[in-house]
Amino acid sequence: MSIPIFRFFPREKNKMTSVEYIRDYCKKNGIAISKLESDLGYANGYFNPKKNKKIPIDKAVDIAEYLRIDVFDILDEEDTKKLLLINNSPANRVAVSDAGGDQIRIPVVRRVAAGTPLGSFDEVIGYETISKDLASKGSYFALKISGDSMSPNISNGDIIICREQPDAEDGQVVVALVNGCDGVCKRLRKYEDGTIALLSDNSSYRPLYFNNSEVDTVPVRVVGIVVELRRKF
Repeated sequence: MSIPIFRFFPREKNKMTSVEYIRDYCKKNGIAISKLESDLGYANGYFNPKKNKKIPIDKAVDIAEYLRIDVFDILDEEDTKKLLLINNSPANRVAVSDAGGDQIRIPVVRRVAAGTPLGSFDEVIGYETISKDLASKGSYFALKISGDSMSPNISNGDIIICREQPDAEDGQVVVALVNGCDGVCKRLRKYEDGTIALLSDNSSYRPLYFNNSEVDTVPVRVVGIVVELRRKF
């Protein structure tokens, strides 16, 4: 599964401040700075380079999601290192940051790739929040869906909240890695002879069947189950 991300260009962090980068991006993409400030609930003039040069991590996340760019393009070198340490720390695999109250931020990724440990995503495109109660029950990540193979239940552009686990029950919707490729979102079907199937809810897509030996040799690996769907209108 590959999810497009609309990127501009990597900021030359030694030549351009965070605010200058955002203003330059908006100018080249026809986005009014006043509208950006209004839509995000920021004060008029927040992106005035004479008043503000550095964007805090929490606001950078919101801005990146709004503009659909990589959050690391906005952050300066110091905060980039901070966020990378947070993302890669075993102690913070779930709680990337406290979003306030009883909410925890988790990363939204555009892909789950083979060979990349969960909790060390290198392509974070935004963040969602989950309750601290839910977060206490496991490690979570969010994945933005590309394609219509799971429609009408899960549609292109939806965000799914996933709990990391190496197996799932028959009938559950999972994120699985197949043959070293990016993760796919499918419905898991298990059979008594050890065969499994990854099924699309969209009948236009053929089921993927793997016998007991193919599960190990292909390989096929469940990395999480879908526990919640987020859809923006």
